Formats: sequence, C-alpha cells, structure tokens
Amino acid sequence: MKKYIFALALALPLFAQERLIHVYKSPSCGCCGLWESYMEKNGYKISSHASEDFIKIKEKLNIKAKYQSCHTGVIDGYAIEGHVPSSAVD
Repeated sequence: MKKYIFALALALPLFAQERLIHVYKSPSCGCCGLWESYMEKNGYKISSHASEDFIKIKEKLNIKAKYQSCHTGVIDGYAIEGHVPSSAVD
C-alpha cells in the first residue's frame, strides 16, 4: 500500500501542471483581453504580451496571413489563432 501512495504522490504534480498560454496581441484591441479572461475562467494561466510588433510572432510561427487574427496564443508548442474555445484547446 505504501508503494501505491508513494507512486500517487509522485504522479500528482503531473496532473496539477499549469496550463500556461502566452498571448501575443495588439495593444489597441479589446477582444483579446476578453478571450484571456475567458481562458483564465476555464483554468488557464495567461502570460500576456501586448506589442505593436505582434505580427512578428505570427511570421515566426509560419501562420499564413489568411489565418491571422488579432491575437495568437501559444501553448505546449501549439499556436492558437483567434477566439478558440477552451474545450478545443483542452
């Protein structure tokens, strides 16, 4: 029994990891903040990066112009463009 409790204690941090999204956005857009708030309410931690050069991250991630939105979320190596529901990110 002690072995199982020890194994569970080691595994719990894996389940409790933060779900951190880096959000690159325009400083003049209001909807980006609304999406950040929505994602926080759904269990995500947000690292917000407002800059006039937010397009550069899209270029770096090879997001084609036709798919670009006012903000880009990056989580675990994936790019999320626009108002993607938390259920889809999960």
